[in-house]
Amino acid sequence: MEEQGAGSQTMEALAGEGTTAERPLTVDEEISELEKLLSEEPDDFQARCRLGELYFNKGRMDEALAEV
Repeated sequence: MEEQGAGSQTMEALAGEGTTAERPLTVDEEISELEKLLSEEPDDFQARCRLGELYFNKGRMDEALAEV
């Protein structure tokens, strides 16, 4: 019985750590990450499409058109 109690505490601690460590990126953070990725891998088609979509959503039409 004592072993089960200790195991459940460990699982709760791990579950709590996962939610705080991984938060969704903001649009500006995602744009920054994609720009950094594309500076290293300019042929990444999916990254270019996503970046164009994010630019479009931000109203940056000229940049969006250049990416797509």
